[in-house]
Amino acid sequence: MIRENESYRVRRVINMLPDAMREILVLRELDELSYRQIAEVIDIPIGTVMSRIARARHEFAEAWTALGDGEVPA
Repeated sequence: MIRENESYRVRRVINMLPDAMREILVLRELDELSYRQIAEVIDIPIGTVMSRIARARHEFAEAWTALGDGEVPA
C-alpha cells in the first residue's frame, strides 16, 4: 500500500511539471536514456539536455515537497 501511494504521488508530481521538463525527466529517469540519446530524440544540444534535467529535477523536488512530507524519492 505504501509503494502504491508513492507511485501515485510520483506520477502526480511528474504530471504537474511543464511539458518540456516532464518529457526530459521521463526520458532520463524512467526510460533511462543517456544524455546523448535524449539530445538526439528531442533534437537539442547535449548541454541543453543537461541543464533541463537539472532544472526538471529541481522542479520535481519542489513539487514533491509541496505535496506533503518533503521526502524526495531515491
